[in-house]
This record gives sequence, C-alpha cells and structure tokens, in this order.
Amino acid sequence: MASQTVGADASSKDLSDYRLSWMTVNALLRRGNSWSGNERHCSYLNTGQGPMINVSSISGLDFKEGGSGLAVTDWDHDGDVDLWVTNRTAPAVRVLRNQAARSQHFLSLQLIDTRSNRDAIGARVTLLGRSPISMQTLRAGDAFISQSSKTLHFGLGSNATLFGVEIRWPDGTRETIEDLNADCHYQIT
Repeated sequence: MASQTVGADASSKDLSDYRLSWMTVNALLRRGNSWSGNERHCSYLNTGQGPMINVSSISGLDFKEGGSGLAVTDWDHDGDVDLWVTNRTAPAVRVLRNQAARSQHFLSLQLIDTRSNRDAIGARVTLLGRSPISMQTLRAGDAFISQSSKTLHFGLGSNATLFGVEIRWPDGTRETIEDLNADCHYQIT
C-alpha cells in the first residue's frame, strides 16, 4: 500500500493562495477584527415560566468586544456571584461585581480532599431536604479557556432552612454534614 501525503496533489499556486489567505486573516485579527463577527456578550434570565429572557442590555453585560471566556466566583465574599469576563480585544479582562440588593440566601462550600486530590475535583455535593434537589459537582475547567472558582455556591432562595449536605468525595466515600447555617462560607476538609 502506497502512502500519500495529504495535499500532495495541490499545485504551488493552491499552496500560495492558501498561505496568502491565512496571512490576510491574521492581519485582520491583528487589527482588532473578530473571528466571530463581533458578537455582543449575552445574558439570559431563567424565570422558571418558560423560555429564558434576554437581559443582556439591562444587566449591562452586552459589551461589544469579542468575548472569549467567563469565570464565576464570589469575588467580594458577599454571598452573590461576580463575573470575570475575558475578551480577545481590549479590555482583556473585566471584573463585574454583582451589586444587586441581596434578598435571597446562599451557602458557599470550599472542599479540600486529603485522600485523592487536594482540590476535590469530582466531588458531588447535594443539599439535603431540598425540593427540587440541588446538587453540584466540583469541576476543573468549566468553560472555554476559563476556570471558575472551585468554591461551590448554592442559591437557597427565600428559605434559609438547611438540613445539611451530603458530599460524595472523589474516592467514592460519602459524608453527611449537618448544622450548617445559611448565608455562610464553609471550608470542609
């Protein structure tokens, strides 16, 4: 069986045109043009009443820069999540602090694993006594070229009653922790 190089039958004019095309694309990108057509950032609100609502404009998130990444964290430890947005063009990074008045409750958990991996990647936390069930899995890398905080943040709504949490650690062991208070940050090892 004879081996064939991909593109071996391409003429030198085809290769020259190909190289020229990539040089043109790179020149456009260096001048600030967007690969995706300068699509604005979008934000949607889940009302629980059917389709989500586009709130990009009223939330202030409809930046015109070509966005490339989003990370979510409670940067200022006030109980609501803040956003870090990265762009391909300037400004390269934006920090968007959530300054809405908080009338709902939260629970924040940072997990440290001593048996399988220190960051507890793969651990699953379930809030006990909640309907519908609220559960999160700790992940490493959760968006395109982005990494949100490894602290799990649960919105509790208007009900501040907690029955506890069940943690399924990465090695499969399960642990139940009770007597947690709403509106608190906990580190669990």
